[in-house]
Amino acid sequence: EALSRGVKHVTFVDAAKPSLNLTRKNAAKLGDIENHCTFILRKADKLSENQHPHHTANLVFIDPPYGKNLAEAALKRAIKTDHINSKALIVVEMSKKAHESIDIEGCKRIDERTYGDTILHFYSYKSSAA
Repeated sequence: EALSRGVKHVTFVDAAKPSLNLTRKNAAKLGDIENHCTFILRKADKLSENQHPHHTANLVFIDPPYGKNLAEAALKRAIKTDHINSKALIVVEMSKKAHESIDIEGCKRIDERTYGDTILHFYSYKSSAA
């Protein structure tokens, strides 16, 4: 969605190769993905150091498998490995039934929206180094 709206760069992270391949195929329909996309086949909580520091995210969307309490670990790793810039907006999707919370220094919940069985939590992020 972000690419179709003119975002300069998107990094996709997925642990499932078929899902990441489908994402790559869909992104390719929008044109030149080589200069606008990075595809990382890895669990989000196992991200390595950002090899492209000019590609830090200012908008992050985390949609882990429901009910597995993976969002906080993924977000912590993305921050630690410099994938998220110092003033990012973070959106975490989870099941409405989930009792998972994000408790990370610099993250502040600013909104919450429910759509059916899904809840979106919106966080602002300000790095302590910023």
